[in-house]
Amino acid sequence: MDGILDYYLNEKKFLYVMDGSRSIHHKTRFQDYLTEIFGFTKEYARLNVVYSGKFAMLLKMAYPFRSILGGISDKMGNRFIANINAVLKQEYIRKSCQ
Repeated sequence: MDGILDYYLNEKKFLYVMDGSRSIHHKTRFQDYLTEIFGFTKEYARLNVVYSGKFAMLLKMAYPFRSILGGISDKMGNRFIANINAVLKQEYIRKSCQ
């Protein structure tokens, strides 16, 4: 992973490689791949995310409905709702770190 990050961030000059939500949003099993194939172990860290003004307000209003939106997201396969669901899951994780 260090080599991949070094290559894309330093040599290719990408601004970022992964924005963090991909692990929550996509069902890639990438973490399972790393643990099963390469023997990685899970490590936990605090998630500290700060949302900007209007987005923070919208997130605060939608948060109580996260389980309903999650169910809709699973059934509909709508990309927009799936993105909302991913942010709400990220917020749930952030709140659990406090």
